[in-house]
Amino acid sequence: MSDKKGSSLVRGLLAGTLASVALAGFNYLSAEASDPPRPVLGGEFKRYPWRMGSIAYHVAGPEEGAPMLLVHGIHAAASNFEFRKQFVFFAAQGYRVYAPDLIGFGLSDHPLMSYSDEIYIALLADFTRDVISTPTHVIASTLSCSFVIAAAARYPERFAALVLVEPVGLEQLHRRLPVLSDLFYTFVKTPVIGEGFFNLLTSPPSIRYFLRKQGYRDSENVTDELVDYHFQIAHQPNARYAPGAFLSGFLNRDIRHEWSSLKNRILLIWGYQGTTVPVQRGTEFLRVNPRAVVNGYDANLLPHDEQAEKFNHDTLEWLQGRRKD
Repeated sequence: MSDKKGSSLVRGLLAGTLASVALAGFNYLSAEASDPPRPVLGGEFKRYPWRMGSIAYHVAGPEEGAPMLLVHGIHAAASNFEFRKQFVFFAAQGYRVYAPDLIGFGLSDHPLMSYSDEIYIALLADFTRDVISTPTHVIASTLSCSFVIAAAARYPERFAALVLVEPVGLEQLHRRLPVLSDLFYTFVKTPVIGEGFFNLLTSPPSIRYFLRKQGYRDSENVTDELVDYHFQIAHQPNARYAPGAFLSGFLNRDIRHEWSSLKNRILLIWGYQGTTVPVQRGTEFLRVNPRAVVNGYDANLLPHDEQAEKFNHDTLEWLQGRRKD
């Protein structure tokens, strides 16, 4: 090897080493910048010892109340915090409200495993059987709606009325390309580089941008406190594994057959300004299962948060039969 080639090789190795050290430092600082998240919903904080990991959940409302399950959506910093306004409201209305963090998210365990749609369907089926034990109303958000739909189709005796906020599954949110998806998921799970990528994705500026552009119509809703809690949730040990499966398309599910088979009372919710899941998709959901009814709100992806007061009262009226299907 010539001196010139040897010198270039040394410089390349040195640059790579320095980049790795810098990235490791960035990952360390990201972890140090985040306080450990704590339960914030109120009620009783409990854990369900599920077969794949411990599931954190909150429960409130009278024990004899009609059960209601709140299932948060899927994104890089997802947790039951999404339904904080529904948790308080429906418990005060006499419902027995359960708000779990899905495995890999929030305060539940974040095991290193192959996350898939089937895992979340199994979790919902087991939680409704073991923890709730009687037919439950459900309010679910975005991709998690497809898990609820599949679980309700398999175990109809465990589910009552379904309120589905901007559901997906008739048109996939992310199409999975087998080779590229496998490579990307492997990349996200790598210790330094993948961790660094996820830390950039869940940095405060990135979280703020996502919430302003895709979460809320009115950017005034994106407060420092909201961004900080999302940051805390996303910077726990192993917090990138489940979101990595989502970004790679492993949580997608075609629910067309299951959706068409449901006999439950169903309320579909859309934000008129939604960009991630446009309101026009509601037409296809109604065509495949015309039993459903629709409510719309002046909101983006999170109408139940952005228009919480109206959403809560409208949904309560529908659940109590004061709004006809």
